[in-house]
Amino acid sequence: MITWNGFDQAYIGAGYRCGLEPVAIYNYELMCAILVKRDGMTHNEAAEYIEFNVLNAWVGENTPLILINDIDIVVNSVDDEPEQTER
Repeated sequence: MITWNGFDQAYIGAGYRCGLEPVAIYNYELMCAILVKRDGMTHNEAAEYIEFNVLNAWVGENTPLILINDIDIVVNSVDDEPEQTER
């Protein structure tokens, strides 16, 4: 499994795909936090670094995935009352 060096604490698991090898999955926000703490970057600098050097990297079909967690959007949409429509 291909992994991103220096981001062990952002590793959150493996992704499985039919007929293909599993790929490593990393949490985007944790990757940013590592760069902020370890390298003294601002959050914007860390996000730019990850976008340019990680999100745009292709190292083959086993390139690790980066999870950008949109759970707040999902939770908010589930909590909303469904609209009533007349038929």
